[in-house]
Amino acid sequence: MCVCEPVSVSTVSHIPSLGSSVASGSTVSTVAKSHIWTAQELLTASFPEPRWAVPGLVPEGFTVLAASPKIGKSWMTLGMAVSVVTGQLVMGAIEPEPGHCLVLALEDTPRRLRERLTKLLGTKPPPHGLHIVTEWEAGQPGLHRLHQWLQANPQTRLVVIDVIARLRVPNARGETYQDDYLLGASIKQVADAHQVGIVGVHHTRKATADDFVASISGTHGLMGSADSMLVLRRGRNEASAVLSITGRDVEESEKALTFNDGLWTLSSKPVYLAQATALRRKLLAALEQYGPTTPKQLALVTQINHSTIRTELGRLLDDGLITKDGPTYQVTAPTVTQITNDVLNQLTERLSDDESPSTNTQPEQRHGIGEGPSK
Repeated sequence: MCVCEPVSVSTVSHIPSLGSSVASGSTVSTVAKSHIWTAQELLTASFPEPRWAVPGLVPEGFTVLAASPKIGKSWMTLGMAVSVVTGQLVMGAIEPEPGHCLVLALEDTPRRLRERLTKLLGTKPPPHGLHIVTEWEAGQPGLHRLHQWLQANPQTRLVVIDVIARLRVPNARGETYQDDYLLGASIKQVADAHQVGIVGVHHTRKATADDFVASISGTHGLMGSADSMLVLRRGRNEASAVLSITGRDVEESEKALTFNDGLWTLSSKPVYLAQATALRRKLLAALEQYGPTTPKQLALVTQINHSTIRTELGRLLDDGLITKDGPTYQVTAPTVTQITNDVLNQLTERLSDDESPSTNTQPEQRHGIGEGPSK
């Protein structure tokens, strides 16, 4: 059995200039020596296990974290860096691999970073090993500088590039697949050479997409070059969020999160509730609490207008979050708490004399279990 040791690197001076044209048929240089494996060699080889900066989220290599503007991406990556340096749990739940961190906060000012660090650290002292910079060279010079910094700081486990676009060299051709792929592959090359996790912060496109990877802005070149991808979704003025995860070494999954005053924490609530609007969350919570329920019954327990409920139930049905059996609806999740016979009978008695759906939108027509209509 052969043992494959991690590949060392003496130089990355051969990295092509970002933004320059790539000749047809040429490929991005890699650090590893070219080797043609036989099936026997692969099956009998022993490879080191991948290292992690944040287990389950950020393996060694290049990770893209994408989200809409001003959703909390920078808070998340700075929080990750603080956790990796201090050894405290990431998002209150994940134990990181401790080490030093370099944060390229290229859209922030020192004043803003001080305020955020103060909020994240609380009364804790400044952590040793957290390095932050607000200006960095683009293109090949920036990658060489990053390589040299990592050579001088081998204890580094995590690098944050916030944002990736600041490393791009503008060109007259605009964004192309080759440019995106070259940018991502060059970042990955540096990450692999030093066995660190590099998280590149990026944006999502305005248009919605069924596949969360397709929501990442730019061509598929950037996504194709990355080892893993994280897409963060949170509604404006909403605390609940969903982090979608996929990649070569990570398990594809979705995690419910909560964002509160700069702090991201993993949530125990189901993902389908975390990604729902306030109206949806209220309806889904009622369906989970009471089980199979009619729109009229939901109007009683939620104090939401009946016609609004019927419209939203139709959307939830289309999205596959609920099912319909005759006149009743229920959530598709397996953790539904069935409504008790006493409550169901009470609702049925209250509605027995009302044959037609109510379309009145006046608040005084809304009432809850055990209450009469407003006088």
